[in-house]
Amino acid sequence: MKNVIVVLVAILISYTTYANAIENQNIPTIDGIATINVGSIKAIESNGNIYFMSENGRFVIQGNMTDTWHKKKLVTLKDIDYAAKHINIKKMGLPIDELNVITIGKGKKEIIIFVDPQCEVCKKFFYEAKNRLNDYTFKFIVVPALGDDSNKIATAMFCSKDKSNIEKHFLNGTLLELEQKEVCDKKYYDLSLTIAQLIGIKYVPFFIAPNGLYKAGSGKDFWIWVENAS
Repeated sequence: MKNVIVVLVAILISYTTYANAIENQNIPTIDGIATINVGSIKAIESNGNIYFMSENGRFVIQGNMTDTWHKKKLVTLKDIDYAAKHINIKKMGLPIDELNVITIGKGKKEIIIFVDPQCEVCKKFFYEAKNRLNDYTFKFIVVPALGDDSNKIATAMFCSKDKSNIEKHFLNGTLLELEQKEVCDKKYYDLSLTIAQLIGIKYVPFFIAPNGLYKAGSGKDFWIWVENAS
């Protein structure tokens, strides 16, 4: 968690991108951290001022809020509400295609999906996505959301010599059979995990729609949600 905080502070100070903040050697030193267990935070507008209140009402903060992900000061309640409901991957400057990713489709609208290599629901959605390859580009970022075994499998995918049949091995559960590189630089694999941690992904599949709206799980009305979020 401290590594995540360091990255966030680096971004806040310099307004750099996530990728640059993580790779930059001159990141700021954290002198101390105090944890305040407040649950959710409510943004409240009163008499032209915006206050931030802890869930139990004990702590109230008045001042500026900055969205480090989108590199933007949140001035109005509308700004805050929008930021809380959207993730703009492009503004974050993330090198998506360098991550532990499988890309399918050629559509103009892009959907990002965080998946686990052992998640059968994730694989079921993969087959659904194949029916919409002309309309969307799907980027499946493979992360170990389900534990140590998933980490071994996801690492094997990232460090494989030949990724030409990676989609097939992912769906068949045979990623561990892939021939591995003798030397594997896992910088972008680690970045994949850091991004998942920053976003707070606890359940997979986790979707980011073309307009930045996000949700965990698909459900029966998923494609209606996507269309409305395009």
